[in-house]
Amino acid sequence: MRALDRGGQPTWGPGLHVGKGASNGGRAQAFGAAGVYKTRCKGSSVGVCGGLDEWKEGSVRTTLGAMQDALTFEQARLVFVVYTSALVPIVLVPWLRSRQRIPSWIPAVYVGSFVVCALGWELWFTYGWWAGDPVNVRRAAALNAWIPMNINWLLNSLADAGAICLGGIYWVWRFRGRSYAAFSHWDWGAFGILLVWFLGQNIGVEMFLYHDQLAEGKPLSWAPLVPTGPWINPTLFQFNGRTITLQGQIAWVVMTPLFYGAVIAYVRRRQA
Repeated sequence: MRALDRGGQPTWGPGLHVGKGASNGGRAQAFGAAGVYKTRCKGSSVGVCGGLDEWKEGSVRTTLGAMQDALTFEQARLVFVVYTSALVPIVLVPWLRSRQRIPSWIPAVYVGSFVVCALGWELWFTYGWWAGDPVNVRRAAALNAWIPMNINWLLNSLADAGAICLGGIYWVWRFRGRSYAAFSHWDWGAFGILLVWFLGQNIGVEMFLYHDQLAEGKPLSWAPLVPTGPWINPTLFQFNGRTITLQGQIAWVVMTPLFYGAVIAYVRRRQA
């Protein structure tokens, strides 16, 4: 938005001076923490080389270049896993359903799981609403650039619902006779498969993907499905210098019976 500075000269955005006679001969100045640069050119009618359109285009190129240079291999792997696990099920579930490869109740379970995971803990962990640090404080700046905080909860919730919750249904189907019968009544074997899958994947994610942002001294917020919050959070075990705590696991401990019971109730209602 155009505004006037103290000297009466028009400005564009924070710190971008636009005025007749702007000088500095093309010297680039840092523009914000994201690695965007602005350039002033002598004789330019707007004080910016090539005009605002070129400045914007150059800013995008500079930002993308900074993001690419900043990512380590481990961070790049995390970004790939997050986006893949979140976005692939969005395409895969409708495709499988259109070919009648999955039951008709699967899409509703997918959507319901997304809502529960988002409201149950992902929004709280992302923004640090109660006694926790927000995710942009707990992780590296490069990851904040590639996975912005305002979509972090969305991507994680999509991955929870698709890759994990629907993945749990697949494993139950696979190991309980390639049948969905275990979702029409309570089956302790099916419950055990879900519990092992939910906790196993979560421990793996914490040890090999999110270990930095879940390290000691980086508290997570209280959340509805994490009622113990950061206050009751003993260390369960350590592996290769990485700590696994109760708070990081409790959401999936609570989620297992909640998810299984809700799916059974929904399937029964559809069959009635």
